[in-house]
Amino acid sequence: MSGTNSGAQVSLAGNIAQDGVIGAQVGGAVAVSYGPVTGVQASGYNMAPGGMKGAQLGWIANVATGKMHGAQVSLVNVTKGKVHGVQVGLANVVRSESTDPDVSDSEGTQIGLANVMTGKAAISGASVGLVNVAHKQHGVQIGLVNVADEFDGVQVGLVSVARKNSGVSIGLVPVVLDGENHLTLDWNTTGAANLGFKLGTRRVFISASVGITRDRELDGSRFCSSSFGFGIHAIPRDRRLFLDIGASATGFASGSSPKYASRMVSSLRVQVGYAIASHLAIVAGPILNVQTAWDNADRLPRGVSSFEQVWTSGGTTVRMYPGLIAGLEF
Repeated sequence: MSGTNSGAQVSLAGNIAQDGVIGAQVGGAVAVSYGPVTGVQASGYNMAPGGMKGAQLGWIANVATGKMHGAQVSLVNVTKGKVHGVQVGLANVVRSESTDPDVSDSEGTQIGLANVMTGKAAISGASVGLVNVAHKQHGVQIGLVNVADEFDGVQVGLVSVARKNSGVSIGLVPVVLDGENHLTLDWNTTGAANLGFKLGTRRVFISASVGITRDRELDGSRFCSSSFGFGIHAIPRDRRLFLDIGASATGFASGSSPKYASRMVSSLRVQVGYAIASHLAIVAGPILNVQTAWDNADRLPRGVSSFEQVWTSGGTTVRMYPGLIAGLEF
């Protein structure tokens, strides 16, 4: 134990500095400085209640309170206060101590299995991990699961959830509670009827649907379809007239058996919408379709034969043809 330490503290058990460290604390079990640290703490458990400017390197946990400038590398990293740096570990936690929710006084990067940013004020930075959780964050979340109360930036993940997202949410299931989430019912050149949804933010959305097609099997049963796509709200939905541009891919399966058809349709859609009520809009627009079929799964599109282009190579047939889409969004 010492007052302010300038230089290095090295111990197999642990080191404690009462007034701060300028240099290094290296211990087998514990390194603690109740005053500010400028330098390095390296032990099993590192603690800097007076703030940290440098690096904490531990194999169990790092804790810094106050201002943190630098890096924390351990199984568990915790910082409470202003942050400018990076955390690398299995679990990383940053808590902003600012009481002003409109001031972002911290920025940093978290890389780990689980990353958490919390506190009243927004924290700027990136979180990369399996699970990312933030109260209020400006920046990027990349993970299998992303959760935020208020987010301004880009969420990329298998599942991304935010109460409010002022940026972009990209993923298989992007959920923004106060975003643009709509149930869709439409008819198009390929599908006789499709039921689906659009989920996203004010600018970006993903779409998915299932339906039945105009094509039939040899036994007379209809084909079923499933589609997934993404797009942008080119003219956002904060007015009666809006414009969506999107791309999608559609697969097919026989209605009489679980066998999937060896064909796929890729589509580029431009949809103009008009909101006739707060939760009801009419949409319609043109589609450019490209159908790729293998073996005997090729199907002729209806009503557009004079406008299509066809290419064949061996057992593969590619058809490009225009179409229309019309429907309702709730």
